[in-house]
Amino acid sequence: MAALLLGRLLTRPDMGPALKEFLEWVPVALKEMGDDISAAFLVPGVIQTLAHIFKLGSRAALLQFAPPVWSLLSDMIAADSFKNKALAHKLAIKLAQRLALTFMEPRLAPWRYVKDDVDLDAALDVKGVLGGEDAAAGVCVW
Repeated sequence: MAALLLGRLLTRPDMGPALKEFLEWVPVALKEMGDDISAAFLVPGVIQTLAHIFKLGSRAALLQFAPPVWSLLSDMIAADSFKNKALAHKLAIKLAQRLALTFMEPRLAPWRYVKDDVDLDAALDVKGVLGGEDAAAGVCVW
């Protein structure tokens, strides 16, 4: 829950400097951790927060931060100490998927629904549906 709240906070439009500071802190914190008990909580928390950031943030704002996070993630996955941590591995795969979606350019599907603003008079073609003299009387000539 804390990762979600931190992700929502850091992806706000006015929190750009805080997001940059957090993304600069992440590699330092992960490199300084040892094999103590706090590492078991720090690694999944940081990865989950990054996953929420890349889920909730806009692509334009996060594209500049994606390459350093990708290299950090690939280094973490390649580490031997990371292999036997199931939760951290699951979250790393989730982060990798969201990073990959950030790198891809968005496309609009050609089959998507586009709402048209159609005037009812133009749609019914009033002169075609209502006959000339009957139009004044309000009688439909079907």
